[in-house]
Amino acid sequence: YTEVMFQMLYHESFHAFQRNFLFSEQKLEKVPLWLIEGMAQYFELARIEGDRLILGKEDRARMALLRTWNKEGGLVKLEDLIVSDSKNFIVKEPADLEQSNKHYLQSWFIVHWLAQNKRLTMKNVNDYLDALGAGKKPAEALPLLTGVANEELQKVMDEKFKYDFGVKP
Repeated sequence: YTEVMFQMLYHESFHAFQRNFLFSEQKLEKVPLWLIEGMAQYFELARIEGDRLILGKEDRARMALLRTWNKEGGLVKLEDLIVSDSKNFIVKEPADLEQSNKHYLQSWFIVHWLAQNKRLTMKNVNDYLDALGAGKKPAEALPLLTGVANEELQKVMDEKFKYDFGVKP
């Protein structure tokens, strides 16, 4: 229970950090929900060692769920994920739970991948948000954040969801 409590605290604290320090009010309005929740999910897996905050935990349980949903053909398409709104993330009734989890976990995975590949930088995030603010469609703006074409990112996701962080079952 302690781990779950700290994950929730880290997640919600990161939302406060986003609102108060990371983005201006104008910029925050442009941040898509998948990125907001993906970054909060990434941060919730942080751990403290001594006086250091360690980010980037590889969560095998999350990857196992993503692999299961991938095998069942039930993952959210990238082009749909990047335009998702709150109705895709909020659980109002039990039937919404799986779809919400898919959105959260796929958002986490993309942010995790960005961080692992040193692409989760303020420059990339700001370039992406500026493009969205200038009226670019989310699918056109996404490569400014990821550094790869959307088709390539989808291939990365498809490959990673076959095996748990590259480890064959």
